[in-house]
Amino acid sequence: MRRIFISILFISFIGACQEEKKKPTIEIKEITPNAHSYQFSDEIELKYLSDTLDLQHQIAGTQYSFIGNFKAASDNFYFRIADREPLDDSSFSSFESEFKGTNAHDYILERAKKEQIVIINEAHHKPKHRVLTKKLLQELYNEGFRYFGAEALNELDVTDLNFRKYPIGYSGFYTKEPQFGVLIREALRIGYEVFAYEGEGNGKPREINQAKKIQEFLKDKPNAKTLIHCGYQHAQEGKINSSWEKAMAGRVLELTGINPLTVNQTKYDNKFEFKYLSPLQKRIDITEPTVFVDSYNVSFEGKADTSGFDIMVFHEQNVYDNGRATWLLAGNKKWVEIDLNPIKLDYPYFLLAFKNGENITEAIPMDLLEIADSLQTAHFALSKEKYEIVAQSITKKTVSFELEVK
Repeated sequence: MRRIFISILFISFIGACQEEKKKPTIEIKEITPNAHSYQFSDEIELKYLSDTLDLQHQIAGTQYSFIGNFKAASDNFYFRIADREPLDDSSFSSFESEFKGTNAHDYILERAKKEQIVIINEAHHKPKHRVLTKKLLQELYNEGFRYFGAEALNELDVTDLNFRKYPIGYSGFYTKEPQFGVLIREALRIGYEVFAYEGEGNGKPREINQAKKIQEFLKDKPNAKTLIHCGYQHAQEGKINSSWEKAMAGRVLELTGINPLTVNQTKYDNKFEFKYLSPLQKRIDITEPTVFVDSYNVSFEGKADTSGFDIMVFHEQNVYDNGRATWLLAGNKKWVEIDLNPIKLDYPYFLLAFKNGENITEAIPMDLLEIADSLQTAHFALSKEKYEIVAQSITKKTVSFELEVK
């Protein structure tokens, strides 16, 4: 049964450009509430945090990342990490004398020009890692890369996804996070063919089956240049001291004979709390994703047990503006201020920005905010587009309005 909801149509652009705000007109409009299973913060806490199991906290951290609560995501993933002392002066001086920082984006791109397969990893609760991959897409395409594989994609939706050009709830699990959705849209917009390669089973069988899926996809494309975005240790080459024996990246080399360029973003990623940083990270001062290279332009890899990666990326600590991380503005986005006063919904409610022309009952939003109390304004990070903004309460009551970012 269809329901009738109030839709608020904003005629003027409400945003950081500081144009005069016009009084919105109100009309009745039929809206189908969005079909996604995003959970409010209170729901996440109630569902996952009733015990102290690490797995429950990791699931909670991932769910918090979907709704942009990066502090809660970080706290739940790292809550068992003890505060560690910074690197001692002698060890840090040795590091400084041997390695110098360089822009990670530029370094990866330069190394990738000579490669056929690039594998870059992410922490599944860190949308920022998707932003670095997104920034590489166009320039890698210019270098001949044409295929983009993502572990997170649902193989059953890939054909439709390549035609539809935007992800939906059915496209995958981690892909429900807005920045992952933006990453996939950008790959499709540029001209990549996206593919899924998740393998059946767990442990060693899963790693082998992932690599077989990649081998199968590439078998009729002998010179194809391919970018693969995966989670955590799947990007590691060489032998692993676990039941895996080799991870997906190592199995790709084994099966195809192609030695991939592997990039690790998770070992030295940013943490919300300074105390969670590694001893080395506590001594360095960086303001952008950075690779530390030696005199031969070879990336610092860390200790022996973290080898198996060609490039190790250090991420800077988050900087906040308008209560949100500024890395959200990457890719010519800007803060768009939303007047919340006309939205007469009980708290909490989600504020979701859908790209104009996409089916809002299925599409992954371009940005998402949880409004938990009586704020006057909130800020999206959006690029120049037309959007439909949907506000939806925990009881599924919904209002919407149109927004053009100029």
